[in-house]
Amino acid sequence: MPYRSLRGCGKSTLVSLLLGLQFPTKGEILINDKPVTGPDVNRGWCFSTIHCSRGLPQKEYHVRIRKQVY
Repeated sequence: MPYRSLRGCGKSTLVSLLLGLQFPTKGEILINDKPVTGPDVNRGWCFSTIHCSRGLPQKEYHVRIRKQVY
């Protein structure tokens, strides 16, 4: 799921909670009605690196990334 928002609003914290890398101080995190108790092979993530584009237009940045990956 793509998730964009302002800096400092808790995006990374939310992802860490969903992945079981961090735990809530109150309540619990449920996925498919099961509590998240730690990392699981059925959950993964991919971090965006747009902020590393060093001023390139987004389209050019993605072209360069594709060349590196393929």
